[in-house]
Amino acid sequence: MSVGDRTATLYAEAEKLARAGQHDLALRRFQQVLARTQPLEAEETPEAYFEPYQGEPAQFDEAETRTHKGKPVRLVVDYFTAALYHCGYLFAATGQVDEAKKYLEQAALLWPKNVTIVRELAQVYERAGELSNALALLQEATEQHPESAALHHDLAWLYNEVGRPGEAIVAARAAIALDPQPIAAYEELCAAHEKLGQHAQAEAVRLEVARRTLA
Repeated sequence: MSVGDRTATLYAEAEKLARAGQHDLALRRFQQVLARTQPLEAEETPEAYFEPYQGEPAQFDEAETRTHKGKPVRLVVDYFTAALYHCGYLFAATGQVDEAKKYLEQAALLWPKNVTIVRELAQVYERAGELSNALALLQEATEQHPESAALHHDLAWLYNEVGRPGEAIVAARAAIALDPQPIAAYEELCAAHEKLGQHAQAEAVRLEVARRTLA
């Protein structure tokens, strides 16, 4: 088995363990991946690839060419950054915020435009009490990815957390305009109206949520 094949096997094992809730074993596997890999050079890292685990692992030939924004790209498996993300995620899931922050900050440096990493790091900053860091991170990410309903939702949530409900309303409405299905953005919108004493508007949002839930 080649070094690349062994890395891929370790990574797949780590993902399987993480999905099974065996966090300690998964962390060891991901750390083994980190020990045997290194960051890709910027020119080797296409924007089209690297989305940490969300469902079944992607199946593709590492040399396969696909298109991204109308241009051909070569998909490259960035095991190093993916393992950094997973370690950070697992440490956060087990309440080890400082360790989580260390790994996620490294991942964000390598992939500053990756929405999944940015969202997880912002949540870790919030849990660590670093609200200004969380807010700055989400504001910048939302400017870079105005099409991301998830980022607008997270920004609305954080604005509510720091007592800026007016801005939370703007962010929540942007999230809903982009994707009206998730209930979470409506909840942030309702909470912001309540904080401002706009009870009629909050009730209207609750009625809309109820209508969508029953539909």
